[in-house]
Amino acid sequence: GLGGEEHYLYVMCAHTRMSFVSCHAQRSEAPQAIVNALRPITTLIRRLGLSPEACWLKHDAATEFNSKEFAVACEGLGITYNINGAPRHRNSVHLLDNHMRTLQNMASAAISQGKAPLNEWPSAIVCANWTKVRMPISGGPCAMVRAFGVAYTPRLSSFRIFYAPVFKVDQMKPRSQKFSSRVQLGYYLGHHRDQVGMMIRIPGNARPVVRH
Repeated sequence: GLGGEEHYLYVMCAHTRMSFVSCHAQRSEAPQAIVNALRPITTLIRRLGLSPEACWLKHDAATEFNSKEFAVACEGLGITYNINGAPRHRNSVHLLDNHMRTLQNMASAAISQGKAPLNEWPSAIVCANWTKVRMPISGGPCAMVRAFGVAYTPRLSSFRIFYAPVFKVDQMKPRSQKFSSRVQLGYYLGHHRDQVGMMIRIPGNARPVVRH
């Protein structure tokens, strides 16, 4: 897959439209990925006074979605699920499918406008989701506000153009290199999911760095 990631997991709260996306290179990462994606959604739904229930499962192929890891994750998080007879093909789940297609279009446009290499596609998908949940829905509040309240109204200053040039300042240079450059040129990939900071691609580095 592009960027080494071959598996994409989309999770959405149908009540607030809040969604999470994660990309993974190996199928063996699925169990932990499912738990990581369902946990914040489950917490959100319980904060709203609702009972979490898994109603729809989407699969890219026209076959049943049968995942033991999904069942184990639901049981561990206390999610009610009854997927027998529920729509499983991607075209049957219009809400999630429309969201997925929108993210793909946004990621494609971001890569084209930012002149980013195609192996940044996974980062573009995650960044597109981060942006979309902070955009108004049909003239109403964005998913973040619906989910967490007006205190989470996004600030325009937090938005960035995908793959825009940014500079990382290295404050930890040893004294022997005190006259060398402390600035590195990088490219913005989005905000980190678990940390406060932006992810930056430094040319030559295999993994993005986080700038606080």
